[in-house]
Amino acid sequence: MIRILDRYVVQELGPPFAIGVGVLTFFLVIDRVYQLTDLVITKQVPVRLVLSLLLYLLPPLLSLALPVALLLAVLVSCGRMTGDLEVVALTASGVSPVRLLRPFVVVGLVVTALSAWLTLAVNPWASGAFQQKLFEVLQARAATGIQERTFSGAFGQIVLYVEEVSPSQVALKGVLVSDERNPSLSRIIVAREGRLLADDKARRLTLRLINGSVNETDSASPQRFRYPAFDLYDMNLALRAPAATAGQEAKPEKEMPLRQLVESARALSDNRSKAAAFWVELHKRFAQPAAALVFVLVGFPLGIRSRRGGWAVALSSSFAIMIAYYILSTALEGPALGGRLPAALAIWLPNVLFGVAGIALFRGVTRGVATGWMEIFWALWAARLHLYHRSLPGPTIPPVPGRRALGRGSLQPDRGPGAEPGPIPEGQASMDIHCAALPLSASARALQGAAADRAGRHRLSLPVAHATA
Repeated sequence: MIRILDRYVVQELGPPFAIGVGVLTFFLVIDRVYQLTDLVITKQVPVRLVLSLLLYLLPPLLSLALPVALLLAVLVSCGRMTGDLEVVALTASGVSPVRLLRPFVVVGLVVTALSAWLTLAVNPWASGAFQQKLFEVLQARAATGIQERTFSGAFGQIVLYVEEVSPSQVALKGVLVSDERNPSLSRIIVAREGRLLADDKARRLTLRLINGSVNETDSASPQRFRYPAFDLYDMNLALRAPAATAGQEAKPEKEMPLRQLVESARALSDNRSKAAAFWVELHKRFAQPAAALVFVLVGFPLGIRSRRGGWAVALSSSFAIMIAYYILSTALEGPALGGRLPAALAIWLPNVLFGVAGIALFRGVTRGVATGWMEIFWALWAARLHLYHRSLPGPTIPPVPGRRALGRGSLQPDRGPGAEPGPIPEGQASMDIHCAALPLSASARALQGAAADRAGRHRLSLPVAHATA
């Protein structure tokens, strides 16, 4: 029985989980596809480089999609089992919600371990490889973008003009550079020769100019002019990444292995604002996988309490929980990066809050929700209605057909032949009187009927045997 139940739950979770991973990953990738396609069509970047960029983007996106896909699978599976009354049948067979939760928790632990492997080992490598491949793409664009006797604006605020380019795209002759990176200075550089030097480790492209001069003018004071000559002059060229292409900013902490990340954070302990980014990244690598287990704790009680299952309810619920979780995470991450909030508190607080909410929901499922306060509420509401109707002026209450008066302020229903009359509670009689006297709304009549029902439960009516001839 135990193995059958576990296998059954795992089989139920499999298809919606796979569909969720595929759909969520597709939506996360689709906004990058346009920029990647633009690189191939308009920038003439080789297709193999673009495909490798897309491949390196997948691990970070998968680590985001896995917890949400698991939440969707839990809601779909539990909703279907509840809708088909399988949860009721299992409960009647002695399978408690705690026992039913066990295979869901096991699957959650497996997804957590997989996400942890991605965030701790694969994602740093993929981020580093992505930035390195992106540098190669930009380097190829920069080299091919320099054309003879053509002004090139491929380097941001630096405009480059070259008289002659060698076949290797490295040696340049007759170089003219307009440097507008500093708005207060207008700088024109002329050199006889130039070289394009690439530093793959630092991911930097340098333009080395040989035998030239710099014409520098102060924009605020045009009368100030400088004309220094040089034998060697190095300029770091800004490679304009289709940052959109990357969809991923170049953050050194994202590429660091775990040990290097901890060492860098400790080395910057004196500068809290700079160290905050490293501590935030460290805690995110552990908190993000733990979200899968938290989503199981939240999704399971919501799923088995839902009277209506199906993909629509599961999708809406999962996206609502996901949006609330990630809005809270993003709102807390900003103060943590600014050093105004401890990184551990900011990153782990969403998991703690949602985990506590999930445990509270699960406790309500296993032990039930106390309804004594509801009885008190309905009793007070009925008493309020009674006092309100008693305070209203009105004509004498006509007798109700089918009832006969027993005395002042009470009525006795006609019980039929052979039935012995008996007293009825005063609250029920008073409620009957006012029901006959005043045209109440449907909701008020429902409340009065409920009150009469509860009053009737306090007396025991025994049937009277009739003699038959």
